[in-house]
Amino acid sequence: MKRKIIRKNSLSEQLTDILKDSILNGELKDGDKLPTENELTKIYNVSRLTVRSALQRLNALGLVTTKAGDGTYINSFKIEDVLKDVPSLVVYPKMMEDVKEFRKLIDLECIRLAIINSNDDDLEKLRLACENYENEFNNIDIDDFNYSYEQKLKNIALNDFNVHFTICELSKNSLYILAYKSAQEIIKEYLYTITMGRFKKFLESGNIDTFISSTSHTALYEAIKTRNFTKAKKIFLNHVDYRVLNLLPEYFN
Repeated sequence: MKRKIIRKNSLSEQLTDILKDSILNGELKDGDKLPTENELTKIYNVSRLTVRSALQRLNALGLVTTKAGDGTYINSFKIEDVLKDVPSLVVYPKMMEDVKEFRKLIDLECIRLAIINSNDDDLEKLRLACENYENEFNNIDIDDFNYSYEQKLKNIALNDFNVHFTICELSKNSLYILAYKSAQEIIKEYLYTITMGRFKKFLESGNIDTFISSTSHTALYEAIKTRNFTKAKKIFLNHVDYRVLNLLPEYFN
C-alpha cells in the first residue's frame, strides 16, 4: 500500500489516489480496516489534516466508511459508483462528442455481436425493452407538453438507455458489458440531453415530426432480429447523433 508522495498537486489528492488505487487493484479488500490517521501520517509523512481530507474524499466516493470511535473500513467496490457524480460533465460539447464516439464504437460492435449471438429469448428481452420505451414515450400528452415535463423526459432517456444496454448484454461480451455499466450515468445524461434538445426543437417549431423517435428502437430491434447489420448500423447512427434534432420516421426505414 505504501508509495512515495511526490509533492506536486494537492497532497490530499495524491494520498486519495494512492489509497483508491490500493482499493481498486484489490490490495485493500472489502471490510479491511485502514490504518489510523496517526499511522497514515507516519506512513506517508504528511500532516493529519492531509490524511483527514483524503479520507473524506474516499468517503464521498463511497469507497470507505468511517465509523466514529472505531476507524475507517473499505466498502465493497463497484466501478459505476465511482462515476456516479460525473454526469454533470456531459453538458460540455467535448464530453458530448466523447460520449457519442464511445457509443459509436461500443454500441455498433454490440449490435454486430448481438446479431451473431442472440437467441429467441434474447430477442424477446430486447423487444420488451423497446416496448417499454415506446410506452413511456407514448404516455406523454403532446398537446399539453411543456418545460415542466423534465421527469418524463428523464424517464424516456432511462428507457432509451435500457434498450441499448440490453443490446450490449446480447453481445455476450463481458468487457463491453462492464464498459457500458461503468459509463452508464454519463450515457443516461447524454440521452437525456438529446431528448431535451429534440423536445425544445419541437416546442420552437410546433412540428410534432421534430420529436418523433419512438419508432427508432423497434426498427433497430427488427434489424437485429433479421440479422441485417447494414440497416441496424444506419438506424443507430441516425439515432445516436446528438446534433440530429429533427428525427423523421424515414430515418429508421
